[in-house]
Amino acid sequence: MRRLFQSLVALRHIAISGGFTGLGTGGVWSIVVSLFSLDQLFNSTELILSLAIPGLIGFTLWKALKIRLWILSTVAYLTLLVPLVGLGIGGANILQMSIGGALGGIFWSAPVILYYLARGILRRQTVESLNSAGKT
Repeated sequence: MRRLFQSLVALRHIAISGGFTGLGTGGVWSIVVSLFSLDQLFNSTELILSLAIPGLIGFTLWKALKIRLWILSTVAYLTLLVPLVGLGIGGANILQMSIGGALGGIFWSAPVILYYLARGILRRQTVESLNSAGKT
């Protein structure tokens, strides 16, 4: 039981980076959508441009945090898809979108954490080797 807890603590960097990815995606995407819809019209060109935001957030955090790009991009786009679009349809403000994005990012990073945890247990990896899981 103690080893399981230590392994989860060793993988906390993935949850933290997922939270930052969701926070950035929620905040920046809601700001961009607000700016694009100042004329009360949100057309398909603006939608396509706003869909590039999660990719840019994932790329920026990949460079800064050295977590694998596929993890951050997947978390960013899943966070946009599930909590943020729903919050946006409900009329949430930028703060609510940022908080929802951070919680969504942590939620969507959980399957990645469970993958690395199961792989570490099956391969009998040490806790120290799990500290580098998901990093480039």
